[in-house]
Amino acid sequence: MRTLKSLLLILLWPLLVMAQPKFIISGNGNSFTAKDESETVIDGAENKPIQDVIEVIRGECEGGCEIQFGNSQEALDIGNYSIKFENNWGEITLTGDITSNSSEPTISINNGISVISKANIKKTNTYYSNCAISNGGKIIISEGNIEAKEYGAICNHYTDLTINGGNIKAGIWGAVINDADMPSGEKN
Repeated sequence: MRTLKSLLLILLWPLLVMAQPKFIISGNGNSFTAKDESETVIDGAENKPIQDVIEVIRGECEGGCEIQFGNSQEALDIGNYSIKFENNWGEITLTGDITSNSSEPTISINNGISVISKANIKKTNTYYSNCAISNGGKIIISEGNIEAKEYGAICNHYTDLTINGGNIKAGIWGAVINDADMPSGEKN
């Protein structure tokens, strides 16, 4: 029996080591909280502005992580705020639902950041020049809905964009807008 347990541990160890930690963000207005899968509040990520919570998660996300927006019943509404993924992260997997009414993109992915999106990401503001996602890094859309009320769903800045699933709902400029297609002065 001991040999069987040892064999199982050896076979399953790579899967255990590769599992990404998962963080769940809840809240609204200007007060958001991140918890881990066991519902434990992440130190420094309680009742904070959304970008502060994202930065605390970044400190916990060495080697990659999953970030779930909202609970399974309702979307995380970040109001007039936006989220920027910048600096050093491992691979980020986005899940859940998020919506923003900001004049900035709901999610901005900067150079050197790698994201797999399975999330529903929505931009409700009718501000002319902003997308639901601004991609300056690497993103794979594998599931979920990406939607902008007006402009385009994704602004892609000559970077690595793969869409192999999900639904991209076009704004007035189209589903994906590349830098060359954006009006002068409107690149975000």
